[in-house]
Amino acid sequence: MKVLPKRFEKYKLELHPDKTKIVNLNSKRGEGNRSFDLLGFTHYLGKSRKGIVVLKRKTSSKKLSVAIDKIDGIDGIEGVEGVEGVKGIKH
Repeated sequence: MKVLPKRFEKYKLELHPDKTKIVNLNSKRGEGNRSFDLLGFTHYLGKSRKGIVVLKRKTSSKKLSVAIDKIDGIDGIEGVEGVEGVKGIKH
């Protein structure tokens, strides 16, 4: 963890000490975090079709909830039965 700030410094980047942590993705259930959110995706360990352990990604539930709330805020969607054309987003 001491090496990362030096590497980031080279590119004029810095790590936020409160937001930076090491996550052990190999921990057993109930022993700690087994995933992390980054750039709108949840990253976790899973198995490939060949049975090899790989890093997998899925849409972050936080980001998905925000997107669904935005869609729910639309008054109507054209082409959907029983709903008038799009009138805008509720504020």
